[in-house]
Amino acid sequence: MTRPPVRHPPVSSILPENEVRYRLLTESLPQFIWTTDAEGKIDYCNRHLLEFCGLTLEEVRAGRSRELIHPEDLPGLLEKVRRSRETGTPFEHEYRVRGAADGEYRWHFAHSEPFQDSDGRERFLGVAMDVTTPKQTEFELRAANERLNGILGSISESFIVLDREWRFQYASRRVVELTGKHWSELNGRVMWDLFPEAAKTEFKPGYEKVMGERVAHTFDVNYPQPDGSLRHYLVHAYPSPEGIAALVSDITDRGRSDEVRNRLAAIVDSSDDAIISKDLNGIVTSWNAAATHLFGYRPEEIISRSILTIIPPELQSEEPLILARIRSGKKIDHHETVRLHKNGTRVNVSLTISPVRDSAGRVVGASKIARDISERLRLQEAIVQSEKLAATGRMAAAIAHEINNPLEAVTNLAYLLSTDPSLSDRAKHYAESLLQEINRVSDVAKQSLGFFRDSKRPGPFDLCDLLDTVVGLYRPMLDKKGIAVTRSFTGTCRVHGSSDEIRQVFANLLRNAIEAVAPGGAIKLRARTTSSGMRRILVADNGSGISPETMSRLFQPFVSSKGAAGNGLGLWVSQGIVRKHGGRIKVRSSTVPGRSGTVFALLLPREGAESQGSTTLARSNLAIVESLAS
Repeated sequence: MTRPPVRHPPVSSILPENEVRYRLLTESLPQFIWTTDAEGKIDYCNRHLLEFCGLTLEEVRAGRSRELIHPEDLPGLLEKVRRSRETGTPFEHEYRVRGAADGEYRWHFAHSEPFQDSDGRERFLGVAMDVTTPKQTEFELRAANERLNGILGSISESFIVLDREWRFQYASRRVVELTGKHWSELNGRVMWDLFPEAAKTEFKPGYEKVMGERVAHTFDVNYPQPDGSLRHYLVHAYPSPEGIAALVSDITDRGRSDEVRNRLAAIVDSSDDAIISKDLNGIVTSWNAAATHLFGYRPEEIISRSILTIIPPELQSEEPLILARIRSGKKIDHHETVRLHKNGTRVNVSLTISPVRDSAGRVVGASKIARDISERLRLQEAIVQSEKLAATGRMAAAIAHEINNPLEAVTNLAYLLSTDPSLSDRAKHYAESLLQEINRVSDVAKQSLGFFRDSKRPGPFDLCDLLDTVVGLYRPMLDKKGIAVTRSFTGTCRVHGSSDEIRQVFANLLRNAIEAVAPGGAIKLRARTTSSGMRRILVADNGSGISPETMSRLFQPFVSSKGAAGNGLGLWVSQGIVRKHGGRIKVRSSTVPGRSGTVFALLLPREGAESQGSTTLARSNLAIVESLAS
């Protein structure tokens, strides 16, 4: 593993003149630190090295620390030390050291630097840090990659991965053999440029179905050979993050069909997603390794049992509906629900369920792919919580501002009262106590204003990328409702401001649009540059629209078009953020049946118009709150 060289300040200017400070520093650091004489003999090391090795300083000086270095790593380390002494140059090396506490070896990355002490003698300063965790990760990734390449390289089928432009991203050994081309000639090339016309005619429709519909598809083709004969191929293609992946098997000899199925099963079993099959009575018939990882049951524990085993009691009414849909030959896409782990914990999953047919085309069961979406849901919840926190902060700031003015008047009156010479001593004492309590209330108000303060420094960012990120976050919700999102961005997308706050605005608007449209609806995103140099962003939907009564108060706090489902803070907060950036937000809506919908338009300064945005962003918190209340 290549690591950047570790650089240290010249020790010759530190150690002699600042011995105490240097020793305090080295003793407080978690790395191993030592110095040696010109012969490589350690004369000093810090406490961390001694504690890890379980040695005293005298034992280290006597060379006992070498006994703890892994025998396989010691010769290489000593050779680098020798060359460094001869040449007077720094060296770096990775090696394993046995710890005294558990007797286990841990990887360390060391850097040694030559220097001269105050007497002009040549010495060396060494620093080593524990790199066991990244080293183990490196080994695991390398081993996993070797296992995958070994599996794909050992099969006789052709396995390919293409990007969305049909360029090769991976080709197994069999592909290289059949094409007669080295991988370097295939890498990044468009597959169809290398295919004969006959191959395009046979393979392309099936591949285009997978690429266009983003669903798995199995099909077989007859492919003419140069000698005039036909070979029969079975293609199992499925969408991948890059584009498409396909396993192509030559099944001309029908006797090989069982072998092909076994190998396909092996690939299924190596999938990161849980892949489960069941019959039409809901009895589990297959269970891959990822399903064991996700739900805890081993295949022998769950096969032949009902799928209800992993469904919570309150959701078991879903299963008859799912089976009825499967019997009718229909597929279920991206159904988000909850399933049970063997230990009783609940797992948030996204299910894709497809009917399984026999050779006569009859539906005989179902194949289910389950993906753990717990992490994504946690991320969405974190965004919701941050939006609520932002709204709370702005509300607190607004309230604090509103009470500041009367507080100042009351404070002045209390001060005048406390200094009135006609008051008795007892009355003056009460007046002074009143003044102290008013000051406490004022401090609370100031703290509330401080809670609203945005400490993140604004800067330029790509507005279009930000929009795409927000769309990606809500992609599961869009897919679940079958909502089509179209985007049209022209001109520069660079704007100036706080990307986090603008992301919150777009998240509010997009989520509102998703909730407003019916299943199968549409959302349009457009970005243009106006004649005045502002960026104009439209978020439009063909939902039910907003009533005129709500429109008149839409940007006021606690006003929502969602009824009890909304808190009425999202648009109020969004308007405050847009104004804060020197921009504007407008809305148009129609509730007329057949042409209902809502369009939000945002105007934001482009990059290069930073002065306006920066000036606005630099306003005091009090001015921001006043602009929100105006």
